[in-house]
Amino acid sequence: MDTKFKIGDIVVLKSGGPRMTINKIILKRNVVSNMRGFNDDFEGEYECKWFEGNEGKTDSFQENALQLAE
Repeated sequence: MDTKFKIGDIVVLKSGGPRMTINKIILKRNVVSNMRGFNDDFEGEYECKWFEGNEGKTDSFQENALQLAE
């Protein structure tokens, strides 16, 4: 399974916000039935860490909500 991001990548939300570090990749398996049988479809979600002042924050985001930070 190829993921768009890897652990340690620096990302931001497409809608804006702080720079975050990918801490964990969470794969959710979604089995989809099609005319040829069953097809495995994996959806990526990423646990990200960042700081607000001296306080560390952690949350999970869908792959399509993130982009690499410039």
